Amino acid sequence: MKYRKFGRLGWNVAEIGFGAWAVGGGWGIQSDEDSVAALHRALDLGCNFIDTAQGYGDGRSERVIAQVLKERRGDQRVYVATKIPPAPGSWPPSPYDDIEERYGAAYLRQRLERSLRELRTECIDLLQLHTWTRAWNRNPTALATLRQFKQEGKVQPIGVSTPPPGSRAGTVSASCALIHHSQSGHHEPAFSVAFFSHVSTLDPLGLTRAQLDEAKKNSVKPAG
Repeated sequence: MKYRKFGRLGWNVAEIGFGAWAVGGGWGIQSDEDSVAALHRALDLGCNFIDTAQGYGDGRSERVIAQVLKERRGDQRVYVATKIPPAPGSWPPSPYDDIEERYGAAYLRQRLERSLRELRTECIDLLQLHTWTRAWNRNPTALATLRQFKQEGKVQPIGVSTPPPGSRAGTVSASCALIHHSQSGHHEPAFSVAFFSHVSTLDPLGLTRAQLDEAKKNSVKPAG
């Protein structure tokens, strides 16, 4: 297994991570026994980064991951990234959605505590908002709430998982603008294989320098 530094955090992570969407049963019938075996095999081969979300089986994926990590009894450092979904509504969010209704502070607090319980941990390695709309870039209040969680020691880095480039809610420049103005720390773009194939020389945020320069040139100033 090959490893590389994870952005500006300095984590030494495997170049191949484990995507745990299917563990939640979202891609068809999936037994927990098979999921546990697959996770153990991946970790045995040197994988040490797992991506999951509350929406993957309504917490089932997080619970299975927690079970596996407990069984391994800390024999290796494994980083787990999870994601908080917005309150019920359109997906991806409409530009007309109110961020306070979809990602209110009390709602985010409840969801944070839920993931802490499901993952059986006191601190989440990486916590992200599971979707976004560029209309919220001017006033990303939800990110301020996540930064509060970070100050409390309940999460380490925070970030946003955005819709694919070209969708109504996400473009590369808009996503870069969000990072530039909010200092969210991490961005998980929903890259397709076709889009990702031409991206090289990634900067610490996982985006090319040209993309960041474009965002800084075209982005709006933060509200206020």
